[in-house]
Amino acid sequence: MHRAWGSVIISDGERAVWTGGGRAVHYREKAAHFKELASVELHPRARAQLLGLAAEYDQLAEMRLPETGPGSLLLVGVKVG
Repeated sequence: MHRAWGSVIISDGERAVWTGGGRAVHYREKAAHFKELASVELHPRARAQLLGLAAEYDQLAEMRLPETGPGSLLLVGVKVG
């Protein structure tokens, strides 16, 4: 199976890693989404899990990766699985 990342297509055996600000923005958006879901969740356990996921995405957004260019996509030719 092939997946499209913008104009780049990768196969199942490859991984794609965002570098630059695009990765951080993506993770912050995911964190905000989980926080929004948690704000309307009625079950305390599910709400806590959603907030935990949001915290993990916030941490990922703060991680620094090597820069290859603004918003670029770095293909890592490592077999996965």
